[in-house]
Amino acid sequence: MRIIVVGGSRFGIATLKHLLDKGHEAVLVDESRERLDDISDDVECGLIHGDGTLPSILREAMGDGADALMMLTNHDEANILGAAVGRSIGIERVVVQIIQTQLLPICEELGLEEVVMPHETVARSIVSSLEDGDKTGESTKAKVETEDDETEA
Repeated sequence: MRIIVVGGSRFGIATLKHLLDKGHEAVLVDESRERLDDISDDVECGLIHGDGTLPSILREAMGDGADALMMLTNHDEANILGAAVGRSIGIERVVVQIIQTQLLPICEELGLEEVVMPHETVARSIVSSLEDGDKTGESTKAKVETEDDETEA
């Protein structure tokens, strides 16, 4: 699949690396030239400097087509706007990261069905690991640290 990732946050970069490891073609869009320069030696993908909420930038990232758009900046409002713009230019599958749970109804109203809430996900995972560890006597420290490292935004 060809996937556009908007946002070079820690969460965005971790997601990008997992996509590349799985053999997907990806393009990273970020407003920070410095951030793109820093990651350019670590990843084999397209890098575009620009505002991922703009149709012109998303069209450039799309190239001949994109299977999905992942809005993973550290700014909920930009993620929601970028997702709406992505849909308007023809990207059918859009994944949106939000931190503020009060914005979830807005995403639902806009028809954004694939919403990622990393803090909520990590919190559920930690509680689940603690509860599972209590039942089995296993240590949860390694699980919690690993999951936290992978999902920090």
